[in-house]
Amino acid sequence: SGTVRLDETLYERRRPLILTAGQVFGELSLIDSPAKLRMTATAYSACEIYVIDTRPLAELLRLKPHLSLRVFRSLAASLSLRLKHLPLEPP
Repeated sequence: SGTVRLDETLYERRRPLILTAGQVFGELSLIDSPAKLRMTATAYSACEIYVIDTRPLAELLRLKPHLSLRVFRSLAASLSLRLKHLPLEPP
């Protein structure tokens, strides 16, 4: 449960993105350098947040390749949803 506000500077977003229970953020760091990504997450209410380190995840996916498809489908769905909410014109 909980609500998180994301302010992303990667896309120069003017409006914040509000996430609720079950949604993820920070997933771009799995496929791009975290140094390039800028995001501020602010909890609006009590939240339970899990951090996934890329090295253990990569090792898990190496040991259990069948999980890769599920992880990357979920990643693609999350990114697709995020892209649909980007402004059509530059700020």
